[in-house]
Amino acid sequence: MVDALLTALLPLSDLPMVLFGHSMGASIAFETALLLEHNHGIAPEALLLSGRRAPRLLTGRPPYLGGDEAIMADVRRLDETSSTVLDEPDLRDLVLPAIRADYRLLGTYKPTLDGVSSAPITAYVGDDDPDITEEHILGWTAHTSAHFTHRVFPGGHFYLAECESELVADVVTQLAHSITGTLS
Repeated sequence: MVDALLTALLPLSDLPMVLFGHSMGASIAFETALLLEHNHGIAPEALLLSGRRAPRLLTGRPPYLGGDEAIMADVRRLDETSSTVLDEPDLRDLVLPAIRADYRLLGTYKPTLDGVSSAPITAYVGDDDPDITEEHILGWTAHTSAHFTHRVFPGGHFYLAECESELVADVVTQLAHSITGTLS
């Protein structure tokens, strides 16, 4: 996945770049930033990482090892309301292959534990996320040689839906700071 992103991003390397990722996307954004910087000399202006522990704090048995039932139980644990789609057999058959692939990707991910980017990092988390606490996202400080900040929003793992306007406002602020060279 990171290789596909690099292929798409490298032709745009003359433009300022800010990477945002939530959950698995945060790991993808981070690994992409490391490869851009260390292999191609292109440092993103900022990394905005949401709902994901820092690489050295990733722990636990991957749910995909328990099969579809374990995966569905984990999806329900993260967001009981939205996971009702899994209760309808036809919809479940439609969405489960993609969810299964995501969980396999997460479960086989080998993080760059000591990777450090020169991009400033802003980490986001929901205050009721069942897997990630504010302390967990503070671990991202070890992965930047630049400024680090974090924001805590009300909500669980998918706080983004509940706090969309607040998150977008903060992302816009981070983009403005990246462009002007000031930090929040």
